[in-house]
Amino acid sequence: MKDESKGCLTIVGLFAIIPFLAGIQGWSLSWLWFWFISTPFGIKPITIWEGFGIALVVGMLVPGTASIKEKYKEDASTRLLVCATSPLLSVALGWMVFHWGMGK
Repeated sequence: MKDESKGCLTIVGLFAIIPFLAGIQGWSLSWLWFWFISTPFGIKPITIWEGFGIALVVGMLVPGTASIKEKYKEDASTRLLVCATSPLLSVALGWMVFHWGMGK
C-alpha cells in the first residue's frame, strides 16, 4: 500500500513541477530572444509560451538534454535542480552580455 501511495505522490509531484519548469524555460528564452534577436534586428519579442515552444523544438533537435538525463538518472532531485537552474543561469549570463558586452 505504501508503494502505491508513493507512486501516486510522485505522479502528482511531476504534474505540479512540469508546468513550473516549462514556465522557467519559456521565460528565459523570451528574455534571451528580446536581448539578442529582437533588439538588434528589430524583430517582435516572443511570449513565454512561444519561448517554451522554441525550447521544445531545439530540445528535440539537439541531443544535449539526453546527457543530463543519463548523468543524473539515479538522483532525481539533482536532475530537477539542474533542469530548473540552467535556464536561470542562461538569463543571468545573457543579461551580463547584453548590458556589459553590447555597449549599452
